[in-house]
Amino acid sequence: SKIGIYLNLSFSTTKRRFMENKKFDLEIAAIIVFEGAFLWFASSNILGNQLNHQYPIGFFASDTFQNYGIADGLKEQGNYIYQPTAVAGGYNDVPGLHYPILYHIVAIFSSTAGIQTYDALIFVVVLFLLGISLSVYLIIRKFNKNVAILSLPFMILVTYSKFSSTVTFGQHGLITGSMFLAAF
Repeated sequence: SKIGIYLNLSFSTTKRRFMENKKFDLEIAAIIVFEGAFLWFASSNILGNQLNHQYPIGFFASDTFQNYGIADGLKEQGNYIYQPTAVAGGYNDVPGLHYPILYHIVAIFSSTAGIQTYDALIFVVVLFLLGISLSVYLIIRKFNKNVAILSLPFMILVTYSKFSSTVTFGQHGLITGSMFLAAF
């Protein structure tokens, strides 16, 4: 029948295309290894290889605690129309003026994953750093694919001690803004 012949030809064409594209792609492998190494080093240097702690880990400045307070307040209030009372010095009806997207993502991730807000904050910021690194990789790749692959190991440096201060000292707005700047 015509349908059987069509299906047989279609199947053989699809199979041939699959077999042609079954080559090992070094670029895909490099990106997968990079993502795994980035998350491993970031979690070991900042979170101590754990995602759930009994107290905040990686909070080295008051800005980090302020970001945690805003995210936790947003999680409790359900919106960010007003600053949480604890962050606003005890005053009510203080408008929320900080960049809200980070706090919304942290509150949603914390509620969904069932982890503490302070752990979710650091993890989401690390994911934003990974997003920045992959966006910069794509920008470099437009010019030269080999240079882009060679630049991946250098991007892991942002997770090491001196460079991880943007996460531990609470420069989360910088990281969030940089992610959107690099991505768009």
